[in-house]
Amino acid sequence: MTSQLPEQIPFHRPAIGEGEIDAAVKVLRSGWLTTGRKAHELEAAFAERLGVRHALAVNSATAALHLALEGFGIGSGDEVAVPTYTFTACGEVCAYLGARPVLTDVGDDYLLGPPQLEPILTSATRGVLPVHFAGLEVETAPLRELAPDARFVEDAAHTVPSIAERAGAGRLGDAAAFSFYATKTMTTGGEGGMLTTDDDDLAARAKLMRLHGISADAWNRYGAGGSWAYEVAEAGFKYNLTDLAAAIGLVQFSRIDDLAGQRHAIAARYDERFRDSALVQLPPRRDPADHGWHLYVIRLELESLDVDRAAVIDRLAKAGIGTSVHFIPLHLHSYYQRRYGYKPGDFPVAERLFERSISLPRSIGWRARSSRSSTPRATRCRSSDAGLAGGDQAQPRRGAGPRRGDRPAARGSDRRGRGCTRLHRPGHLRRTPRRPRRPGIHDVEVPLHGPGRRGGRPRRHRGL
Repeated sequence: MTSQLPEQIPFHRPAIGEGEIDAAVKVLRSGWLTTGRKAHELEAAFAERLGVRHALAVNSATAALHLALEGFGIGSGDEVAVPTYTFTACGEVCAYLGARPVLTDVGDDYLLGPPQLEPILTSATRGVLPVHFAGLEVETAPLRELAPDARFVEDAAHTVPSIAERAGAGRLGDAAAFSFYATKTMTTGGEGGMLTTDDDDLAARAKLMRLHGISADAWNRYGAGGSWAYEVAEAGFKYNLTDLAAAIGLVQFSRIDDLAGQRHAIAARYDERFRDSALVQLPPRRDPADHGWHLYVIRLELESLDVDRAAVIDRLAKAGIGTSVHFIPLHLHSYYQRRYGYKPGDFPVAERLFERSISLPRSIGWRARSSRSSTPRATRCRSSDAGLAGGDQAQPRRGAGPRRGDRPAARGSDRRGRGCTRLHRPGHLRRTPRRPRRPGIHDVEVPLHGPGRRGGRPRRHRGL
């Protein structure tokens, strides 16, 4: 008998609805696809919500970071402070300009703080890139006191736009770069970004440089009443956002509070199931209401497990549950080691966080094909039985692996626990059989098991 593979629960799927599809079709039928009215509408809506003077639509957050640093005149011989716990875009835009990314460690909350920034500041420090992580914002005020002459450019790729009444991401530095990539809190169809600032000079420079350094974009040249004439003022870049992308983004932006609410609900469900676990730590947060929950990143208590993070991810994958890891610290990549001399061990906090962090599914754009249940798989099992979900039976003894002669505990009789993997001791797992079922939306138990039963007999799994 061939065992049925579990339905895949993706790490992420964009929350695209009929509104986004209709908006894209209207642009396709309009005859105008590149930067135009829709892009300008998205800029205006973004600036109004954040309460900033300028919002410039671009084709990625990387483009926004590059334009900001270039517009502030950062170049050869300058240093820019960059936390190592981030995506490579932060470091590479410095290299574009001939500046040196000076990496820093991070705190236990994954964020750059005064203890990490102060030791690397020099007279050459011209910029600081505070990186908001997973929806948790960096507190920039104490950083700015340490480096009052440096330009602060927020990497806000993981944050939901805040509102004008609250000085959040996008208003904590001299400029901010937002991402509309496919996995982010809102998308413009796969790629996109926004540069925000109150600096008039930066806005004028970025507007020029985002489209080849020419004096007028296509909308101004070919739109109603436009002029064909233009002047190349600088050797610029090709960073503009198309109307096709902006039309999708406008619909996503109109849904941003609803999407945020759904992410908060998913995070609360995870919190409920993992709160009492001895095997994982909940994501750091200050005020949960102010957290964007772009990611839900747990940390494994590796000291309580006989396996590493890779083995847990492998088990999740075999169970059909998609995960990711955010991020591989920059100093562990060959480019940063070869070019700037960094090496493993330079930033111990970042490395400790990296080796035990897992980003769990939080896709609100996915719906199970089965409508049988919408309850998370972990919540259908008692917490004490749900693998990494915590409880008395989910607390293995510390120390070495299983003793010779250890046996798995007997199968329980609690009906709610049937079909759940129970962690009796490290290295000993047992699964009680049940009829195969398809998962429902938010089925996000962290299982330590493979497929169910074969030949009518329970399978025993060794390893974790």
